[in-house]
Amino acid sequence: MQEVYGIDNTGMREYKSDMRFKGVLRQMNLLYDNLEQLKENPDSKMVQRKLKVLLRRESAFAAFKRCYIEEHKDIYPGLQKYLE
Repeated sequence: MQEVYGIDNTGMREYKSDMRFKGVLRQMNLLYDNLEQLKENPDSKMVQRKLKVLLRRESAFAAFKRCYIEEHKDIYPGLQKYLE
């Protein structure tokens, strides 16, 4: 991510790159927090709904989150249905 968002250029480009980088971190942290909640309570409908929303294609930085779940499909097999 640093290669993509760590562009050293004009001040505005650096600022926008930093904002995108922080946005990715925020979204990934939301995903990680909800995945931990899912581990603690795998039957929680609320957590499953949150994860479904986070993994929608229209969600902010969805590709990063969907890629994480795809790479860890052995750990989260129940979430594969949200990637289709």
